[in-house]
Amino acid sequence: MKLKYCLIGVLSAALGGCDGPTLPPSEALNRDHPSKDICREYTDESQGRCTANLRPISSNYVVKKKQVYWMHKTESTSTPCLRFVGAIFHNLFSWSCLTSEPNQVDYIEKRHLRRVSAYSPAFQPLEGSGPLLAEWQQKQLADYAKDESAVYMGTSKIVGADPHDFSVIFPFGNDERWKDFSVARSGNTIFFGGRATDIDLNQCL
Repeated sequence: MKLKYCLIGVLSAALGGCDGPTLPPSEALNRDHPSKDICREYTDESQGRCTANLRPISSNYVVKKKQVYWMHKTESTSTPCLRFVGAIFHNLFSWSCLTSEPNQVDYIEKRHLRRVSAYSPAFQPLEGSGPLLAEWQQKQLADYAKDESAVYMGTSKIVGADPHDFSVIFPFGNDERWKDFSVARSGNTIFFGGRATDIDLNQCL
């Protein structure tokens, strides 16, 4: 009898911690059913509650407690109760299923934050600095930011870049075939993907 209850407890814990199946987009967008919003935030891989007053300063950079973070966010849906033949055992011992409403759908937001620097008014994302650029070029700009002393690509400082004369450039124009190559200039130095290089761009044109 003890073995039976131990097995039930282990299976309940294992299965109860799993999210249910992801719904098709059309069904996920339909909120004509019981729903629950779930937010999980990971700051430098430490999980905690989602910050209520998180302040976005661009599509990738946010401010939290006077610190700038690079944020990657994902959104998904899940059902606490599985919806297929043979799922009765899971649903019977899943706490999330037992405490949910019939046909409930969970809307899950996950935020992954990595610290970049202390915030100051001088911190400026480059996103939006070229409003007439193609969409892929705008996305490249969104990867960069600068303050009084440094230039950042994502979470990393770009070694050798001067924030006062740094710019993202597009030597190949708006040809989408070059969207995976991020090129920038600071003074006489050319950067590929945030790293200084001695490549002569004239040989690439």
